[in-house]
Amino acid sequence: MLISTPHVTSVLGPYLGQLCSFKLVLANKKDETKSPPPSYVFAPYYVDQDASWQNPWKSFVDLTMFPSSAKALSEYHSGLRPNDFYEAKAERDRLKAEFNKIDAERKAVDQAYRRIGETMAGAVISIDLDEFKSEAECLVRESQILHDAQTHFRNELASINEEYHLWLEHVAVVEAALREADDSFRQALVEPPEVDCPMCGQHYDNHVADQFELVADKDELLHALQIGRQKVRELTEKRNSQNNKLEQVVAAIDRVNGILATHRHDISLRDVLTAQGRSEARRVLSERLAELDADAGEKQRLIADAEGRMRETESKRRRQDILTYFADTLGRFTSELDVNMPASLRDVIQGAKFGRGSEG
Repeated sequence: MLISTPHVTSVLGPYLGQLCSFKLVLANKKDETKSPPPSYVFAPYYVDQDASWQNPWKSFVDLTMFPSSAKALSEYHSGLRPNDFYEAKAERDRLKAEFNKIDAERKAVDQAYRRIGETMAGAVISIDLDEFKSEAECLVRESQILHDAQTHFRNELASINEEYHLWLEHVAVVEAALREADDSFRQALVEPPEVDCPMCGQHYDNHVADQFELVADKDELLHALQIGRQKVRELTEKRNSQNNKLEQVVAAIDRVNGILATHRHDISLRDVLTAQGRSEARRVLSERLAELDADAGEKQRLIADAEGRMRETESKRRRQDILTYFADTLGRFTSELDVNMPASLRDVIQGAKFGRGSEG
């Protein structure tokens, strides 16, 4: 079997891959899935006397054209991952690329579909009665959802307002208690050491300890006031946020109600033509969205199937056997060559960087 070609990567590489049952495929720096050049087929059998000590699996210059090529080569040639794995992986990568194109187109179509609906003012007009009925039912459903959201936000706002007013009352009570404590403390300071009750004449001592108890009470009140004011600030922010949400829902309800309330006899010929063109565009875009959704769903199913086949090709038992064999063999050879190699590097099948080539 002979082949004559000047194209090593694009022609000779796939040819030798088929001839040698070499089905490793890799993604290049542009995320394009390609069959690697012939040097990848023979990578384990060539060693750079100097460079391979520090950069295993890089004996050929073109081995850098694919990111993480050393890991892929070591896993393939060692048997950690067989041909079936890479066949499934190639299919998975191809399907992912196709899915990404579909997803990008879907986003563009969906954006155009939404813009047509958002930028055109006025009612949804359709000469087709069935289409008009469908659009009207859609608007009614949207209106019901918005009214439910409005009720939900109003209930939450009512709960927040109730808590807000309770904390306002709490702050007011604490502030009044603080003023009363201040008055009592100042009064205690100006009173003489001995005080007589103006009602019964009973004699009382104006102790300094009692004055300090008033100060302690004030500290507790100040702490309660600080907590109360913090709660008021937090609830104020919640009220503002809830009010903003409620305003947005109300605006959406007004928009839908405005469309539903439009009278058919108020629509001009220009409105009909404009709306008909818009409806046709939305119909075409809607059909395309449905097609893209179906295609995307099928691609996702096929991707999941390919990933399942990838997982089936990997055996933990076989992987451990290969790694153990590699570590034992490498350890035996390094011992015979009197090369000091840490035990932790013996199962690094991608290549352990521990030598200096012909210098050491």
